[in-house]
Amino acid sequence: AHALFLLPDLDDLAERRRERGPMAGTSDGVRATDNLIARDLLIAAEVEREARDLRLATLRVDEPLEAMIERAAAHFSPVVERLPRGGDLDAVRSFEEQVHRTQTRLYEEWLSGAADTS
Repeated sequence: AHALFLLPDLDDLAERRRERGPMAGTSDGVRATDNLIARDLLIAAEVEREARDLRLATLRVDEPLEAMIERAAAHFSPVVERLPRGGDLDAVRSFEEQVHRTQTRLYEEWLSGAADTS
């Protein structure tokens, strides 16, 4: 619930790249743009596959910005509701520190497990 992976509409992604025209500073701007689009499509497909395989939350970018903001805000609202309120900066910093310690611990555990398998 703490992350949301944005998945572009692949047709829109390619169209936006093409609208920029041929890449400048290359010997073949059209080919460079085609290569860039192909690369971006591969990356987008890989992010979507990995997010699906890992059962991570995703959001297809297929609406105007305001609608996307509302959908993302709805996704994060349960987490935001648990955050400290009332301008208590010390409480916010304490919460952030707890999150950081948890992230560090999980990363160290992951490193330890990776070292055990090699």
